[in-house]
Order: sequence, then C-alpha cells, then structure tokens
Amino acid sequence: MISLITPYVLTLIGIVINSVHDFPAMAGVLTVVGVLWTALRCLLHKMEGKEILLYVGGHGLIWLLFGVFPSMGMKLVSTLLGILVSIVIIAVAWIYVLSPMFSNSDGKRSNSSRSNVLPDVIYDSNNNQWFCSQRYSGGVYDYRSADGSRTIRIYHAEISGTGANTSEGYFHWY
Repeated sequence: MISLITPYVLTLIGIVINSVHDFPAMAGVLTVVGVLWTALRCLLHKMEGKEILLYVGGHGLIWLLFGVFPSMGMKLVSTLLGILVSIVIIAVAWIYVLSPMFSNSDGKRSNSSRSNVLPDVIYDSNNNQWFCSQRYSGGVYDYRSADGSRTIRIYHAEISGTGANTSEGYFHWY
C-alpha cells in the first residue's frame, strides 16, 4: 500500500516546494521520481497499458488540482476533510451518546458494568430470601434458599429489569 501512496505524496510535496520556495526544479525532480515509481510499480504488478496510464495520470491530476488550479484543489480537499470530520463526529456521538440510550428498554441509561450484576440477596414470589452462592462468567448465578434446602440457577437471558423469570418461578430484587 505504501508503494501506491508514496509517489503521489512526492508529487504533492514537489508542488508545495514549487509554490512556497519557487523552486520548480525540485518540483520537477520529485514529480519525475513519483511518476517513475508509479510506472515501475505498475510494471512489476504486470498491469496493462490503460491501467498504467490511469495510475500515472494521477500525478497529472494532482498537478492540475494543486499546481494549475489551486483554489479548486483546496475546495476539494476542504470538502473531503469536512465530510471525514463529520463522519467521525457522528460515529463518536452514536457510540457514546445515542447507543447507550437505546440499549435499555425502559429508556434509562445504566452503568454497563453493573447492569448485569445481581445482588447477593433476592426474593421469590413469596418474598423468601435467597442468597447468592456462586457467580459464573457470562451472567450465570447460583442462589440458595435461606434454609439451604434448595438451589436455583439464574441465567442472563432470564433477567429482565429487577426480576428474573426462571423455571423455578419468578425472583425479584430491589
């Protein structure tokens, strides 16, 4: 990839040197190096004549946009940079602002690191206490009844809000 981009950068540097320092010889040398580099790359990749002309024509396009008509080139670059910055801003806004708002069904933003952690004590439908005996990765929990006679396992898929609907019945917490 670097062998495709670098020759065009050399041509662009030549144009900058020509416009800033009024040194057209250096601009010509850098452009010739860029064109030869591009042509050599095309020949090494066994490209046909039309493809070689297309790639080498990129150097001519750079000279037209930035050397002959610099205002048009700058408008193009500023437009492309504006689009790129807009895409980055929209992506950041989506990741950090909009996505968390839609992740919870009740519309509340929750702390994602604590949203799937169940408390140590939960209650069944008769308000009997159950105590957490084991926590597994992936949001799986084992709870033991207060008298220690029964054990249930709650999976992440069974949890909704402040309750879990399991095969053993409904359990809730505050």
